[in-house]
Amino acid sequence: MRSLFIFFCLMVLVPSGIHEAHAKEGHIKWWKNPKIVKELDLSSAQVERIEDIFSSYKGKIVTLNSELDKKEKELRKVVRDPNSTKDQVLKLSDEVGRTKGELRRLEVNMFLEIRDVLTPAQREKLQTIKARYR
Repeated sequence: MRSLFIFFCLMVLVPSGIHEAHAKEGHIKWWKNPKIVKELDLSSAQVERIEDIFSSYKGKIVTLNSELDKKEKELRKVVRDPNSTKDQVLKLSDEVGRTKGELRRLEVNMFLEIRDVLTPAQREKLQTIKARYR
């Protein structure tokens, strides 16, 4: 399990059924939830900017998640292969680590960009809201 991804969901998305970097049909992004928008007093410009940021990262995050899944499956297969070499396993392990690092950096950058759209008071309120949903 990717603990970073869970961290990201807790930090950026209110846990209302959204467990992936992209919202699935039927789920609401926290900045699109009318109650949260009202409670945070988000302006329409803020909502639009957050959506733009999210949209700009979504494809890259989905792609890296897919790449990571593929590399992790490949690593598991090589680890289970009695004929694999130590070098093969270590090389794939390094690739998995690099991909996780890229994904983490991308998600943190997105989080920071979204955070910068909010005022300090809105940031505090958002943390309070997230605590209620946990």
